[in-house]
Amino acid sequence: MDKQKNIGMYYPTANQDVLKKGTFQVSSSREENRTFYTERTLTIQHKGAGNSTDRSIPHLQFTDWDEMKNIQRSTANFLSFLNVIENVEQFVFCHGCVSEYLRSFEVYANFHEET
Repeated sequence: MDKQKNIGMYYPTANQDVLKKGTFQVSSSREENRTFYTERTLTIQHKGAGNSTDRSIPHLQFTDWDEMKNIQRSTANFLSFLNVIENVEQFVFCHGCVSEYLRSFEVYANFHEET
């Protein structure tokens, strides 16, 4: 995250207790480093209109990247990482969102051929 400033901060760094953005606060209550990924528990709190909502979610970060080439170092480790993910449907949904976002930058993204 330090080298890629375009990603933005969405969870607190090690030296930060709580990350505050508008009406949201994010805190990291647990961090475990594994061989090729890091697992955190993030607590997201939304404060608005006199009430507050908290939600804790697991956050898994794949860490076995070749930073020079921006690809995974090991296909086997990445496949093992996919097996660690509990709700595969959420991973597929996130992948679809990112793919659609990237497609929006294509030159003719606003033109759709009707079939």
